[in-house]
Amino acid sequence: AKSTIYRYRFASNNIACYNNKIGLKTSRQRSLSSGGTNDATYERQDVSYRGSPNSNSSSNSNNSTNITNTHSNTNTNSNTNTNTNTNSNTNTNSNSKSHPNINTKGTTSVANETIEGVWLFHRHGDRTPARSIVTDHMYDAEAAYWETKIPPMDHSYYEALCQRFPVQFQPRTLRGEEEKVAPATGGGGCGTADDRAAVGENEENDGFLDGERVPYGNLTWKGMDQMYHVGNKIRMRYDKSNVHFLDGWDVKVYSTRYLRTVMSVQCLLHGLIDVGGNHHEMTADKNHSSKPSSSSTPFSYENTSPEQIASTITPTPNPLQIQVRHRQNDKLNSFDRHPTLMKSLVQNVISSPTFLTTEARAAPLAARLATYLPKLSTLPSYGGSSGIKGINWIHAVDHFICRKAHGLQLMAFSVYDDEGVDGGEEAERVMEAMGDGVLRHLVWRFRKWYEDEELLSNVAGPILGELMGKVRDVARGDGDGEGGRRPPFVVYSCHDVTILGLLYGIGADFVASDDELVDAGIAEEFIHPEQRWQVWPEYASTLLFELVRVREEGGEGDGTMEEERDWCHVVRVVLNGKPVRVMASLKNNNKKKTMTTGDGTTIDSDSTTSDSYDIPLSNFSRVIEELQSRGDLNFDAGGGIKRKRETGKNDMSNW
Repeated sequence: AKSTIYRYRFASNNIACYNNKIGLKTSRQRSLSSGGTNDATYERQDVSYRGSPNSNSSSNSNNSTNITNTHSNTNTNSNTNTNTNTNSNTNTNSNSKSHPNINTKGTTSVANETIEGVWLFHRHGDRTPARSIVTDHMYDAEAAYWETKIPPMDHSYYEALCQRFPVQFQPRTLRGEEEKVAPATGGGGCGTADDRAAVGENEENDGFLDGERVPYGNLTWKGMDQMYHVGNKIRMRYDKSNVHFLDGWDVKVYSTRYLRTVMSVQCLLHGLIDVGGNHHEMTADKNHSSKPSSSSTPFSYENTSPEQIASTITPTPNPLQIQVRHRQNDKLNSFDRHPTLMKSLVQNVISSPTFLTTEARAAPLAARLATYLPKLSTLPSYGGSSGIKGINWIHAVDHFICRKAHGLQLMAFSVYDDEGVDGGEEAERVMEAMGDGVLRHLVWRFRKWYEDEELLSNVAGPILGELMGKVRDVARGDGDGEGGRRPPFVVYSCHDVTILGLLYGIGADFVASDDELVDAGIAEEFIHPEQRWQVWPEYASTLLFELVRVREEGGEGDGTMEEERDWCHVVRVVLNGKPVRVMASLKNNNKKKTMTTGDGTTIDSDSTTSDSYDIPLSNFSRVIEELQSRGDLNFDAGGGIKRKRETGKNDMSNW
């Protein structure tokens, strides 16, 4: 158990944030930084799919899928050439604890379960810092650097992707109104005058919340490539033999109102449903001249022209559209939807005595960091001041993560870059040493936020309520799937705070409180309180919810009328390719209790124990209903919200 716990500090040239567990990476993990490609393993499920041509028979001669811990880590330098450095390690668990229904002993076949729906949440890919925190006279130099890391500011790449995956900006709707959809637009989401008139409001209906801050807060070349490859991996998990992805799944897509989340999901879809999945022949140099193709050269957007991307897109009468809701109807981001409420709830947390005690301990770290990055102390913190002089911790962490992801020195574009100023090397070492504490303190702050029941209910309750309504519909046989022929595959493009809120909202065991774990039967020696919850979703993280119809233990499956009684629905949660267990499963499990960590590892004193990660649908529904009941919002059966509209403009760049 102790071998899965890492010490927390920034090491060498990589921020230690691996598989969503902040920690010192081992040598085999070293090539993956928090800004690097999230390259978790997505093993193909050896199960049947509702609506699949082969749903009643095995489509694979091997009736079981081996689940392994395989980490193929990729670092991409998108400045000129694409450099790939892969370090793979495979560790097969002979006791098959990594997943109870797909194990290495071959006891589970295609006949035992059917995936009836998938809901995928993902964080956007690698991005530039949300805002500049360098001194004013260095702003232009830093901005010029970040401009080299993002697609051209003319939105040509966005426009090319929009030809295949157009964006629909939805107007604000009141509860009970039929959802209206604005015409699909490109060009940075601005649309035409007629488009804006159709939308009806003069707020940000027809634009992105982060559209005016280029190059800050923008998806990078690296982030685009990350999302494309995540799409490839998701396809490997859910692809059906001899069936195009869109023919096998009823795909719907939603995104928050940020250019980086919209382009991220466009790139993911590009990798997910691209026929053949091979774009090596598209590769071109920066002048868009042809280059010899090579099967060993990974696909890179930076080395591919917009024209080439558009030329590979097959026109369809009904293109797959990305729905972007009005920010006051967006269930993915409560911080934008209800800014006044959320700031008030955060203020309640940060003004509590227990919060202030720990915040005061971090004051020396904040003061020291502000001596090197003075602008941090001038930026307001979300929710207001806690009364203790400090810094904006979100932008501080952003500084470390974004620079580490691109190999940029922490003190670049600072006063130490001025001619004749000494001490730059020492300042770099001091900054490097402070990185660990900065990241850990931010994680602790959000843990305190999400431990507040009302705040968490407002963050995770709306979107989980929407998900639960759709899951129930599918389980009853009248869900999103078109005519019942194709199961739903719903993609949500969002943010780290969304993914983290969902993990707390469903009660993932590795973020549960110590008391909850003890009550569930976890032995105290396996709790590891601080190390366990040091979790932060890295760029391109994915959180999957699968509705699975499984044969109950003891079911015969003999083809008689009694056979239907042998089946039940469960919800399976997968974070970055690894199963997640929630507290509801632990509390209802009669076997010896174990727990998982943020990287999917099971900690257990009994190596023969195999606890279930699957959550009975009724239990999952109860978890969501209890979560919703803790907030001050009233929810309908589909996760709809009854609340007076808030005025005022807000977006997360102001954190």
